[in-house]
Amino acid sequence: INSLGSDNDFFLSKNRNVVETQEHYKSRWRSIWIMYLTMFLSSVGFSIVIMSVWPYLQKVCKCEVFN
Repeated sequence: INSLGSDNDFFLSKNRNVVETQEHYKSRWRSIWIMYLTMFLSSVGFSIVIMSVWPYLQKVCKCEVFN
């Protein structure tokens, strides 16, 4: 038994150099999904803001770009 615990408690990667517990593996993927959700919600919010600014930009600037 090593200082990290029994060998049965660890998940070994394919290259056998990185050792990760099942708890760390689940925690890492939970963090990734939270990041994905946050990015999605941010992009939806940004789209809503840009859509609401578009009519204002058309009134303020009579350029060809906004028409």
